[in-house]
Amino acid sequence: MDLEGARVECGLFKGFSALLMAQIHRLHDLEFRGKDFHLIDSFEGLSELTPADAIGTRDTGNSEQQLIFGYEKAFFFDPPGIIVGQFGSEVKVYSCS
Repeated sequence: MDLEGARVECGLFKGFSALLMAQIHRLHDLEFRGKDFHLIDSFEGLSELTPADAIGTRDTGNSEQQLIFGYEKAFFFDPPGIIVGQFGSEVKVYSCS
């Protein structure tokens, strides 16, 4: 966890992987209070199904309010910053190539 900069989880479903990421960060840094930890999701569900998909269309898994409540209940620090929007429209997409 010695990387500089913010941590971001895009596409949350139930938010378990983001929760795990924050818990691990907390294990490595006892002063971690959720600063620069951001979650991005539209909370509108998934796009149309393709043969490779296993989760139903528009199965959002969670709402913004449920996610915040879950973090407040599971953590002893502030919930992460939540950005509601489609990845690539409200959020600038950078290419790694």
